[in-house]
Amino acid sequence: MALIGETGYTYAEDIELWGRAPEGWIHHRITDIAIDANDEVYVLIRGEPWVMVFNSDGELLRTWGDGMFTVPHGITAAPEGSIYTADAKDNRVTIFDMDGNVKSKLGEHLPWKAEGQIHFPHGMAVDSGRNIYLPGPPNGGAAGNDVLDDLVVTEFVLQRMVRRD
Repeated sequence: MALIGETGYTYAEDIELWGRAPEGWIHHRITDIAIDANDEVYVLIRGEPWVMVFNSDGELLRTWGDGMFTVPHGITAAPEGSIYTADAKDNRVTIFDMDGNVKSKLGEHLPWKAEGQIHFPHGMAVDSGRNIYLPGPPNGGAAGNDVLDDLVVTEFVLQRMVRRD
């Protein structure tokens, strides 16, 4: 039995969903997923527990991220093992280890794009050279390349998401 939806639109469905979450957890507000090199699946949620990590069979391994996000919007696993999240409201990309410990933060909560500032990130891709590619909303053109925390950040006008192959 799975609980799906929220508010007045929650209903129980007699289906088996992939990903065995804790009893009573409602499948809602999932904004993105990422798969790391170990085939662990990171599910980013707008609400506690924020990040749920499953193995490839759908068994819950761990959760993390409480108090770390405002409006999480994207998650990706870098080739070297770090997990990157994009928070659209906080104008920030946070870099975690696979257990949810913060390694670094790029950007800060500002009302609009300032010089060298990430603006409204929705998702990103990270390559093996630690280059981050961020789509951003139209704000007068591409932001170009910035170097933040020794990472090359390339921001460009694109509506939502970007992925690496």
